[in-house]
Amino acid sequence: MTFNFNIFRILGDLSHAISHMILIAVIHSNRSAEGVSLLTQVLYVVVFSTRYVDLFYTSPFGDWHRWWNFVLKIYFITTSAYIVFVMTRVFARTREREKAMKLGGYATLGSLLLTPVMTGIFHKWHPFTFGENLWTFSIILESVAVLPQLLLLRQTNVPTVIDSFYLVTLGSYRGFYILNWLVRGFGPEHNFDPIRTLFGIIQTGLYIDFAWVYWTRQRVKLRAGGVVDSDDLSRSWFVGRVLGRKSTDADRDDFDYDAEAGDVPSPQESRPRNNKWGARGISVSADEGVLDGENGQASQPLTAPDAFEDDSDDEGDLGGTAYSVGWLIGYKADNLNVKMARKHIIGAAFLNSFQGPSPFTGMNSPRRLLTLQRHLVVAPRRGFATSSAHMATEGKLDINTKYRLKSGYEIPVLGFGVYQTPAAEATDLVKRAISVGYQHVDSARAYRNEKASATGLLASGIPRSSLFFTSKVAPKALSYDSARADVDATLAETGLDYVDLYLIHAPYGGREARLGAWKALVEAVDAGKVRSIGVSNYGVHHLDELEAWIKEKEEKEGKGKGGVLSVNQVELHPWCAREDIVQWCRQRGVVLEAYSPLVRATKNTDPLLLPLAKKYGKTTAQILLRWSLQKGFVTLPKTVTMSRIEENAKIFDFELDAADMKTLETGVYEPCTWDPTVSRD
Repeated sequence: MTFNFNIFRILGDLSHAISHMILIAVIHSNRSAEGVSLLTQVLYVVVFSTRYVDLFYTSPFGDWHRWWNFVLKIYFITTSAYIVFVMTRVFARTREREKAMKLGGYATLGSLLLTPVMTGIFHKWHPFTFGENLWTFSIILESVAVLPQLLLLRQTNVPTVIDSFYLVTLGSYRGFYILNWLVRGFGPEHNFDPIRTLFGIIQTGLYIDFAWVYWTRQRVKLRAGGVVDSDDLSRSWFVGRVLGRKSTDADRDDFDYDAEAGDVPSPQESRPRNNKWGARGISVSADEGVLDGENGQASQPLTAPDAFEDDSDDEGDLGGTAYSVGWLIGYKADNLNVKMARKHIIGAAFLNSFQGPSPFTGMNSPRRLLTLQRHLVVAPRRGFATSSAHMATEGKLDINTKYRLKSGYEIPVLGFGVYQTPAAEATDLVKRAISVGYQHVDSARAYRNEKASATGLLASGIPRSSLFFTSKVAPKALSYDSARADVDATLAETGLDYVDLYLIHAPYGGREARLGAWKALVEAVDAGKVRSIGVSNYGVHHLDELEAWIKEKEEKEGKGKGGVLSVNQVELHPWCAREDIVQWCRQRGVVLEAYSPLVRATKNTDPLLLPLAKKYGKTTAQILLRWSLQKGFVTLPKTVTMSRIEENAKIFDFELDAADMKTLETGVYEPCTWDPTVSRD
């Protein structure tokens, strides 16, 4: 065997090798695999393992070319396998569930079927050896292996750990290889391989699309704290035109129906569907369904609707149990996730069940009744029942129940989320919510609907003092100045005299950014602009950091000078119980708000929920909301359908018994949205 090297081949090899180093480095430095497709990495393992079987029968001895190839082959196989290892074993909690499982299967099967066809077309049915056929298979599979990664960027709303250096090296190696093929094909060697060239061009095109999606969506939209919507689909040519389905302009104004509540519009309803790949920043498989029928119970699988990108409290359909790798590697990778999570969660859950009492949780449990005290008092206005959010109660919950915050103010136990609710609809939806009993609206700067939401609140006919409005500092360039400006902008745009609760939306930006933003919120409280302050998506290490700063501030300047942490809003549901965060907050009297309490419709047909829905005569959505209430969380369901607003509020006329609450202790860690709680920046 002869080796013909040129400068482009060497540069391509080096660039490719460096891209692996960079990806491993960013995963370890961020202690996170957010935004990295595990399925794509598994496909790369398959690619390199099948391409380099000649390691078993080709000697590396002879000249430096042989050694070069031998070392790189070992390197690519081991580094690819290591990336899969760290994503499934070390940082399994940080990776996202993917919707490209079947696409990966089709890519693998298609590559297998195309291998003999391509051989026949371009090599005139010359009988290839087994190794040569594996090589052809690997070339074809490598050309499309990036598709799951491309679609994950559509699915995720997380600022991915993938950085520009990785993209540059990944893309440049393809460019160098193309130049290498041209030199070898049209130079003195005249060695032109049509299979390598054809599928190399396809792969290069997908890499260009990958880079375009990354720059226009991930970096610009998400790092800037903006809202990603279906318009972003147009920025990806391949996903938008080849995998996607074009929709009318009306789709842009469509905010989808409530898949999380099982709400599928009837033919008489005017709300159009938006079934495009990547709509609202989520990739959705056409084979995944939501429930149809009354109250989302009677079901026949339907083509999946578009889903919402969940930055805080959205709903949408991701469908079914999520698999990360599936049959390609012979097991459900989520099991790895579960095993790891249990090491961290089960112990804390066990201890917590005997320690820090949880409000309204396990009311019929004897072990909890040992520490239960009744702490219902009459609220100073409208006779609302209020409770310390950190003492369990034997009293009955109702829609007027409020928790007393550490700031001294009260927060309604049921909130109405407005993430990605179009401003044109937000006013009427908020008015409707308040008319059926909601007193709490959860908005944010990044939602771009504060004004419309506040307009609905002020036009409700209910005194402002009896209503509760939340907003959040945008993740964009988080700092003291940005937080201060956001508070002022909220007041100016909404016309409110004060904001009841202002949160830091996410802990991105680093320590100085987080603490600077907190300082600005403390000053807003002192100025009377905000009544209570808190955080969102903070993990225990973020909370420890803030607590230490507050204590240090108080030691230097006096009690209260560091501010009062009243709330932490995080994703909470039976498949993401976050016992470590819950325990931290319980011990310190910090109220927990639960966003995505309906798990974005992914559990509508879960065998844990369906029997409970039948037993209590409720929808699975109502079972989940009731679970959230009985865990003592302020629950934040959202909907853009009028009928669901009332349905989501009908969760106070029943109570899950202790055995059923126990049944919903899944012991798994499966966030359905982004997970900034694990961020280490």
